[in-house]
Amino acid sequence: METTVLAATEAKPCPWCGQQPNMWHITDDGRIIACDNEDCMTTDIAIGSTMTRALERWNKRVVEDGTEKL
Repeated sequence: METTVLAATEAKPCPWCGQQPNMWHITDDGRIIACDNEDCMTTDIAIGSTMTRALERWNKRVVEDGTEKL
């Protein structure tokens, strides 16, 4: 499985620890983006059929009033 550390221009940092996330190519049409920091408190991941879709899901943030912030 190929792992890529994503650039700050592509992906927002982890909302919990601030580290840039990694992306794993799990299949030809599947990507997982997640924080790989062992000290991070989250297990959040974003899954997409393409890198673009996975990035959209990873970069989406929900603020306290329930609205989405991209």
